[in-house]
Amino acid sequence: MRKIISFLVLMLILVVFLVLAYIFYVNKEVQKLENQLYNLTKVYTPLKFKILDKKDGIFFLKIKYYDLDSNQIAEKDYKIKGNELAFDFYVFAHDEQNFAFPYAIFTDQIAPKDAILIVNDYNSEDFPQIFSFQQIDKKHFEFLSKKYNQLLRKNLTFGNDFGNSIHDIKELKQFEVGVVYKFIVHSKGGIEVLVD
Repeated sequence: MRKIISFLVLMLILVVFLVLAYIFYVNKEVQKLENQLYNLTKVYTPLKFKILDKKDGIFFLKIKYYDLDSNQIAEKDYKIKGNELAFDFYVFAHDEQNFAFPYAIFTDQIAPKDAILIVNDYNSEDFPQIFSFQQIDKKHFEFLSKKYNQLLRKNLTFGNDFGNSIHDIKELKQFEVGVVYKFIVHSKGGIEVLVD
């Protein structure tokens, strides 16, 4: 009987050790993936766009979305009424890192409250595919999925989060037809638009 009890205790210790080793391994793997994500998002380009044509106060626009490995993941065409174009981003902080989600497009003739939502353009099973990279295990990035799902439901919450709009202003400088522009997002939350 003592041998059986000793054997069961030994098996229990072994099982506890294996469970703890597995938890340690998973946590280490999650930390490694989070470090990769943070390194990749120091400066990244989630989208590029080109005004294909502009006539009679209507923009004909092509938008391409990219993941963190710079692979194109989606492409959309839009026809938008207006003379001045603006892209709206939703930025949220997590562990001193800012993540910018392309959210909507509006113009001088389409108010921000009536903006054309683009947040669903890069949806991959309720995960924002612009934050995908080769080694990603999406289940470990619940904070991205959670925030993205709030955006998909139009449930905007602020606090440390903020909006950031990039405007095309007729009197200053306007986006040109046929030129490819890219949005550069910085980890501190800044967003700039450059010619690609």
